[in-house]
Amino acid sequence: MNISSLIMAIVIGVAFNMDNIGIGLSYGSRKIHVPWKSVLVIATTSLLAALIGGISGIFVSSYIGSVANLIGGSILICLGVFIIAQALIQRKQEKQEEVNLAKKIGV
Repeated sequence: MNISSLIMAIVIGVAFNMDNIGIGLSYGSRKIHVPWKSVLVIATTSLLAALIGGISGIFVSSYIGSVANLIGGSILICLGVFIIAQALIQRKQEKQEEVNLAKKIGV
């Protein structure tokens, strides 16, 4: 493993755990104590999930080659479109509820 691979692994590891950092800061600021055994179980589960995902990615890409990047990118684009569409639909529903409520109270 060369130094650039090591740096990339560290960057990816930090990026994957940004949500964990946020949760840890939130719990700490609220003075919520999480037992060490629970922390160890959560960390181990997170590690195993990332490891299984990485190994699965290597395994799948070895069979389908560069198409794996295309499939992965397509999935991410579809997820992004879905999330944006859900937000727009929710916003439209909230506005409609506001209009209906305003009609009910006679504003």
